[in-house]
Amino acid sequence: GRRDGASNFGDNAKWGSFFSISGGWVASREQFLADIKWINLLKVRAAYGSTGNRPSSNYPQYDTYSMSATYSYNGQPGALISAIGNKDLTWETTYTLDVGIDFNLLDRLRVSMDYYRKYTDNLLFSVPVSEIVGVASIWKNVGELENRGFEATLGIDILKLKSIDLVWSIDANLGLNRNKLQKLYEGAEQIIKGNAAGIAGAGDILLKPGHSIDNWYIREWAGVDVYTGEPRWYRIDPDTKERSVVSSYAQATAQVLGTFNPDFYGGFSTSLTWRRLDFNALFGYSVGGTLFNYSRLECDSDGAYTDRNQIKLKDEWTRWQNPCDIVTHPQAFFNGNNASQSASSRWLEDATYLKLRSISVGYSLPLPAFKIQNLRLAFQAENLFCITNFSGVDPEIPAGHGVVTAVYPSTRRFMFNINITL
Repeated sequence: GRRDGASNFGDNAKWGSFFSISGGWVASREQFLADIKWINLLKVRAAYGSTGNRPSSNYPQYDTYSMSATYSYNGQPGALISAIGNKDLTWETTYTLDVGIDFNLLDRLRVSMDYYRKYTDNLLFSVPVSEIVGVASIWKNVGELENRGFEATLGIDILKLKSIDLVWSIDANLGLNRNKLQKLYEGAEQIIKGNAAGIAGAGDILLKPGHSIDNWYIREWAGVDVYTGEPRWYRIDPDTKERSVVSSYAQATAQVLGTFNPDFYGGFSTSLTWRRLDFNALFGYSVGGTLFNYSRLECDSDGAYTDRNQIKLKDEWTRWQNPCDIVTHPQAFFNGNNASQSASSRWLEDATYLKLRSISVGYSLPLPAFKIQNLRLAFQAENLFCITNFSGVDPEIPAGHGVVTAVYPSTRRFMFNINITL
């Protein structure tokens, strides 16, 4: 591979090679382990390499313009600037080290574990700029980022009874990832940028060495004033670091409040076969992390957005009506209550969930009299339930930005299958 030149990136983009190298050692084949019968497999492996990444926008090194009949002057069509280019832009390059081990024991237990470290330089970000120039951001290589993670899979045959053709197995996997910004270029101490979803009013991200890039940089919600029903936020004194409650959103202090990156995630499944009968169930889970529930913000705005339907409060939610009410929601007003709908930790919600993704039951029957090698009848159900404290439709959203907008719920499906093998 190579880093492309000025045809795709800036005139100063460097040429270079991407590479990978890997190797493994099957220790169980060595003589000193050959006589240990309960070790079926023992393998150690490692890999190192680099990959390149480019911005999601096309031609980010060039100034680009939009042309439309909408942009006109004195009846003549015109052009409007849509992006400011960066001639110094170059590839984002990630160097990855992965070490792992695989082992199978007793013809029943299967384990695979991996640890990886990814170091990225020339990190690409769409950096905010003053909109007086005609655009809101510009692509830059801003710094260096480190990712560390661990992945593991486990499989075990709990029952293997050949006398009655019974096998019961369980498989599970777990993954986690942590990232930390190591360095910012051009002498910058920090960069405040919009969320990765690109939605105004849905929280910002703080890029600062020593911090995760998946953080929420927003004001902290302090609840509702019990006497007036007005919203409250926290302010942190820049000198003493003391916290106080303020009634003005503008006076509240933006701070790092959690991350949308989960603590760990994965899935597990179980399968049971007994003679001609089989059963399978697959679960998925994610633990930790916070989501910004923007779809709730729009429909739970205390009357700020009068062109949107307002949601019915959950049973455990209450709205202020009289002095001394201890509630979760401010008093509602037409056109809103003192910016209570603005981005804050009020809209951050725990993203933990457990889902039953699918379950199936099948029965196989040979019918040689009809020249059918096997006839399998099966019933399958998908997305039967999701256990979560998240108030929205679905806490499982595409990775990478943590903002929940209007989404369709996972479709619950029931299917009956007939498979014929001749």
